[in-house]
Amino acid sequence: MKHSMIGLVAVVSWIALNSFAGEPGPAAAAAPEDPAHQELRAVRDAMVKAFNERDYDGFLRHLHPDIVATWQNGEVVRHPEGLKAFMKKMSEGDTKVVESVQADLKVDELASLYSDKKTAVAFGSVDQNFKLANGKDLQLTSRWTATFVREDGRWLLAAFHVSANVFDNPVLGMAIKKTAMAVGVGSAAIGLIAGWMVGKTRKAKAPAAA
Repeated sequence: MKHSMIGLVAVVSWIALNSFAGEPGPAAAAAPEDPAHQELRAVRDAMVKAFNERDYDGFLRHLHPDIVATWQNGEVVRHPEGLKAFMKKMSEGDTKVVESVQADLKVDELASLYSDKKTAVAFGSVDQNFKLANGKDLQLTSRWTATFVREDGRWLLAAFHVSANVFDNPVLGMAIKKTAMAVGVGSAAIGLIAGWMVGKTRKAKAPAAA
């Protein structure tokens, strides 16, 4: 029985590894994979590389003219120019929040193809390592969904949504810690003021010495 369980775990692990990051598993291996999936992988790899190298033009060439993107901070941007402006705002000049960022994108499964294989929807997770402008490091894991459309023989990103867990993420933890520190300092200040006022009141009520 023990050997059977070990064998079962090995088989399940092998299936998981071969299904990871959008690669076809054993069930899909029997049928030839649609060439669109390899094309989409190439676009994904090129976009991640351009993003990590802060190559704005290299990233933008894979975007549809009418792209809409929603980021972890809730900001929505339209069109390639809007997305470029957002990226620059977050990483350059007086508005800079991020010094640098590296992203490791993972795909949960093969993209779903629609509309005569001219539309593809993919989803997965992304691990991001942020170096913030204030010198702090931030590790953030988010979920994402992307829609690609095929025009003139090219796959272009038409919609992108990325979001973090609103109940459990390091940004929330930093905010809670900051709030707790502020409350602690405020409470200490109030305690000192109250103690000073009580002491002053008692001194005023004390009988004069004979």
